[in-house]
Amino acid sequence: MSMKGAFRDELRRVLRKEIPREAAGALPSGFQRIGDVILLSLKGELSPFGDRIGDAVLRLFPDAKTVCSRSCISGELRRPGIRKLAGNGTVTTHRENGCLYRLDVGKVMFSKGNVRE
Repeated sequence: MSMKGAFRDELRRVLRKEIPREAAGALPSGFQRIGDVILLSLKGELSPFGDRIGDAVLRLFPDAKTVCSRSCISGELRRPGIRKLAGNGTVTTHRENGCLYRLDVGKVMFSKGNVRE
């Protein structure tokens, strides 16, 4: 699956027997992918289901290795708030515009697509 627009529908389909219907309405409509790590923004009511959501996302994207939930960026060094939901680790290699970036999404903020900056 590659289209972000269909992401919520696919996630609901995979999770239909694993989380309550009310919670399914709060599932994210999109995601950010950095290398083989997928970042989601989960609402608070989904927190108890984070591990199930993470496992479901890995089933939708078999080439991904980790799924994390992100919260706010904080501090002078702009450190991300990351909670690992499923997978192995937060270090990844991201390819963009012919460049390779090796980073830990749990330690640094990376904003892909800022080509003009």
